[in-house]
This record gives sequence, structure tokens and C-alpha cells, in this order.
Amino acid sequence: AWLLEQKQRRMEARGETNVLQAGEAEWLGAMVGLGREAGVELWAYRRDGRPAAGLLTFLLPPVRYGYLLAFAAEMAAASPGITLLYFVLRATIGAGMDFDFLTGAQAYKLRFANATRRLLQFRVQRAPLRR
Repeated sequence: AWLLEQKQRRMEARGETNVLQAGEAEWLGAMVGLGREAGVELWAYRRDGRPAAGLLTFLLPPVRYGYLLAFAAEMAAASPGITLLYFVLRATIGAGMDFDFLTGAQAYKLRFANATRRLLQFRVQRAPLRR
């Protein structure tokens, strides 16, 4: 819930709409509840006992997929999200795995990535039924 709240605040501040509505957020919460046995990992970084950053990943060896990274806006100057990501990447490499940032060419991803892949997007329209 904290991760989604931070993401919502950040998006609202930029005038953007969150793609996760109530149903998607509920599904995500259920996935987190399944835990590591289902390949769901929730990483946290606390500073002075308060949440500073969090990262939700999905683990499907040999790849760890970074799904949602968020940080407390009031701590932005200390780069808690980047700090947490650094330690997760170290753990991933140390385990002999790859890390996939998933979609989006955000600057923080390009800062750490050693390669990018072009994704294809398909648009399918349903044709009207013929009688």
C-alpha cells in the first residue's frame, strides 16, 4: 500500500493518471500476500526508522523483474530509490541472475541498464459480426 501511495502522489504532482485502479491495486496486494513462494519480493529501505523507498519485484530465475519502485518524496534529496535499487542489483548479480526493468525508458533505468530491447505494440480491433 505504501508503494502505491507514493507512486500516486508522484504521478498527481506531475499531472499524470495512475494506470492502477482499485481492481489492479487489489490484485497487486494479493500477489504481494502470496510472498516469495509465488516469486513475489518486496524490498524496503528505511532511513531513521521511516520508510524511504520500496521495490516490488517478481522472481522467475534466472531473471528478477523490477515492477514498482517508489520513494518518499520528502527524502528525495538522499536518493533512497536509487540506493535501494543499487543493493537489489548487487544481490541479483551476486546470485548469478539478470535484472529486467520491464517497460519504460526512465532515466534511472537507463543509468543502470547495460542493454535495451525494442518492444512491439499491437493494436487489435474486433471486427463487426457478419450476418
